[in-house]
Amino acid sequence: METSNQNTFSITSLLRLAGAIALLAAAGSFLLQQWDAMTHLAKYYSFLVSTLVLAGTGFFCGLKLNDDKSARTLLLVIAAIIPVHFAQLGGMLYSVFGKLPYLSCPDIFLWRAPSPFLAIVTTAIGLGTLSVISFITYYTLIRSVASRYMAIYLGMCSLLLIPIRNSEVIGLAALAMLFISFIGDLKWLKKDTAMQTLEGHLCRAMLFTPFVVLTGRNLLLYSTSELFFASLFAGIALVFHSFIPQYLKGAKERSISVVFSILPAFMASALFGEEFCKLLHVSTEYKITFMLLPFTAVLAFYGKTSENEGKTYYSLAGYYSTIVSLYQLYVFPDIYSALLCIVIGLGTAATAYALAHRDLFYLGCAAFLGGIVFHLRFALQVYEYSPTLSLGLLGLGTIVLAAYLEQNGRHLKLKLEQLRERLDENVRVGLEQ
Repeated sequence: METSNQNTFSITSLLRLAGAIALLAAAGSFLLQQWDAMTHLAKYYSFLVSTLVLAGTGFFCGLKLNDDKSARTLLLVIAAIIPVHFAQLGGMLYSVFGKLPYLSCPDIFLWRAPSPFLAIVTTAIGLGTLSVISFITYYTLIRSVASRYMAIYLGMCSLLLIPIRNSEVIGLAALAMLFISFIGDLKWLKKDTAMQTLEGHLCRAMLFTPFVVLTGRNLLLYSTSELFFASLFAGIALVFHSFIPQYLKGAKERSISVVFSILPAFMASALFGEEFCKLLHVSTEYKITFMLLPFTAVLAFYGKTSENEGKTYYSLAGYYSTIVSLYQLYVFPDIYSALLCIVIGLGTAATAYALAHRDLFYLGCAAFLGGIVFHLRFALQVYEYSPTLSLGLLGLGTIVLAAYLEQNGRHLKLKLEQLRERLDENVRVGLEQ
C-alpha cells in the first residue's frame, strides 16, 4: 500500500509538472504565432481571458476537486506570465506615445494600439484584472507576505509600462530593479516561513523576471549605448559583491563571490568613464585617467568592505594605479603624465608602508622617481614656467608634508598600526570561519 501511494504521488507530481510546462509552452506559442485576422488589442484580450481561465481552473481544482497542489501549480503559472502582460501593455502604450523607432525585427515582437484612447483603456482594464488575480494568487501561495510581495513585484513590472526606450534610462532602471529585487528578498521575504516552501522559492525567483524582460526587450528591439552596458555590468558586480554573499554561509564562498565581481566592476568603471569622456569631450591624452584610474577607488572600496582580504585589495589598488600611471606616461610622455606618475607613486609608496608591503613600496618609489626624471627633462627642454613651477610646488608640498608628519608622526603611526592589526584580525577570523 505504501509503494502504491508513493507511485501515485510521483505520477501526480509528474502530471502537474508536465501540465505546467504545456501551459507555458501554449502561452509562448500564442504570443509568437502570427494572427493575421486578429488585431493586437484582440490578441491581448484573448491572452487576458486565457489567464482568467487558468485562475478559474485553479479555483475549480482547489474548491471542487480538493486538490490544493494542482491549484497552486496553476496559480504559479499565472504568476510566471504576469510580466508578459505588462510587457504587452507597455508595447501598446509605446506604439502611441513613444518616440524612438523600432529596430528591424519580426512583427511578432511588436504590439500596436490603434489610438491613445484604446491603449489607455486596455491598460486600465488589464491592470485592474491583473491586480485582482495577483492578490488572489499571492494570498493563496504566500499568504503572510502577499501584500509586500505584490508591492515589490507589481511595482517593478509597472516599469515595463513606461513608454521610454532610451538605453541610458533603461540601463539605470534595470540597475534599480535588480537592487530592489535583492533588497526586497533579503529584508522582507527571505526570512519568512512562507518563502521557505517550494512555492515561496519559485516566487522569489520570479522577482527577477521584470529585470530580464526589461533588459531583453531593449537588447532585442532597440539601440544600446555604453551607459546601458555600464549599468548592466555594475548590476552584475553589485550582485556578486554585495548580495550573493548574504546567501552564503562560509567565508571562503563569500570571498569567491566577491572575486567574480571584479571583472564586471572593471567593465562598468571603464564604460562609465568612456561615457563621461564623451559627455565632456575630454581630450585623448586624458582618457586613460578617466577610464582606468577610477577602478582604483573600486578596489579600495573592496578592501574596506572585505571580510578577510582587505590587505590584498588595498595592495591590488596600489599595483593597479601605479601600472596605469606608468602606462599613461609611456603612451603620452608629457608634463601631465609625469606629474600624475609622481603623485600616484607617492600615494602608492605611502599605502605600501602602511600595509608593510615591500614590493609595492619599491614600485611606488620607482614610479615617483620615474615621474621626477621625466618632469625634469620636460622642465629643461621647454622654455616655460609651468614645468618648473609645478615641480617646485610639489617639492614645497612634500617638505610641508614632512613637517606635518614630524609633529604628528606618532599619532599617524598609531593609526596605521591599528589599521594593520584590524586587517590582520579580519584575515584571522576569516580563516577560522
